[in-house]
Amino acid sequence: MRKPSFFPVLIGTGFGSGFSPFAPGTAGALLATLIWFGLSLLISDTCLLWMTVALISLFTVAGIWATDRLEPYWGEDPSRVV
Repeated sequence: MRKPSFFPVLIGTGFGSGFSPFAPGTAGALLATLIWFGLSLLISDTCLLWMTVALISLFTVAGIWATDRLEPYWGEDPSRVV
């Protein structure tokens, strides 16, 4: 059986957080929260707002694309995709 490409796996699993053996969705949310918190310490509030909107949009589209690529390998609605 073929393995999926690296880039869809990287995006679909939330940079690997979806491979967590315990609560992969929670691990993905925790990673996103830590990234957002780190950004909040580095940039202004207005910039953070616009960057949050842009990143949500970007990763929503990228996540849909990655899930479409991973579904033939991992089945419908795989828990690893966060």
